Amino acid sequence: MRLQSGIKYALYVLLLLLVFTFQAALGRVLCVLGVRPDFMPALVACIAVWEPIFPAAFLGLWAGLLSDTLSISGIYFSVFYYFTAAGVAHLCRRRFYPHPIIALFALLLLILLSQGLRYLFYYLPVSHASIVHLLRVLPTEIGFNLLVFYPFFALCRKLHTRFPSRSVPKAAAPKQTAFVCRITRFALSANAAQRRMTHGKEK
Repeated sequence: MRLQSGIKYALYVLLLLLVFTFQAALGRVLCVLGVRPDFMPALVACIAVWEPIFPAAFLGLWAGLLSDTLSISGIYFSVFYYFTAAGVAHLCRRRFYPHPIIALFALLLLILLSQGLRYLFYYLPVSHASIVHLLRVLPTEIGFNLLVFYPFFALCRKLHTRFPSRSVPKAAAPKQTAFVCRITRFALSANAAQRRMTHGKEK
């Protein structure tokens, strides 16, 4: 189990590095409305949905450190990635079955936090950019990430299934839980019927 987990997290580290390298190369030739592609938020959100809280937080920190190497604003992404990954992982482990909607929520939260704070602490005081700049950046950034969201989600789900972790979400097997509940209810009903029959015979 430890070997499988180690292989899986090593693959995640390499995947984050490959995505970072690809987007850095793509950013040299592609720029939409002044925004260069950044696919890391989508990948971090998908990883956080499927993995336990501490590995997800570590991978989020790794993604943030990679993004920090291209940061020109002095606002570092590692904090956003780290806490978002940890929070989403904790939320999914405690309350929800891993679902694309949860990952989409984390993705939107991550983009809003990172771009909003970057605007407040860099573009507004340094470049004196208007709010129009933020309103232009946000949809473009969200659009870039939505293009790769579902492939990333499917890939993370495949890695999670191929190399399962020790801890699984509480709701990871809803069908099995429902089946056990049906068996329990059937057994209780059978016991109650047997007691009624025994009581009737005694009378």
